[in-house]
Amino acid sequence: MSKSKGNFFTLQQIVEMYGADATRIAFADSGDTHDDANFVQEISNKAILRLNAFESWFDEIIKSNQFRENTHIYDEIFTNTIDQHLSEAYNYYDSMKFKYVIKEI
Repeated sequence: MSKSKGNFFTLQQIVEMYGADATRIAFADSGDTHDDANFVQEISNKAILRLNAFESWFDEIIKSNQFRENTHIYDEIFTNTIDQHLSEAYNYYDSMKFKYVIKEI
């Protein structure tokens, strides 16, 4: 973003345009380590679409009553998979590789 190019926005303006969650995702994707951040509006737009798609999918799962009593093994598999991804995400986060954090999560 650059004031001279006319594409400068304040943080408040960006949050009002895209919402807090999409803004966080775009900022996390905007640069790693100590490099200059490059906020890309397209990333925020894609984040909104992905978040909405995930919410719709989750609502469908809940409404279809696919959660059954005998899903213990699936719960364990899901939990283990989430734990693996979170562990990797924490490692990337500690290394300030925020783009990889997003991809891992």
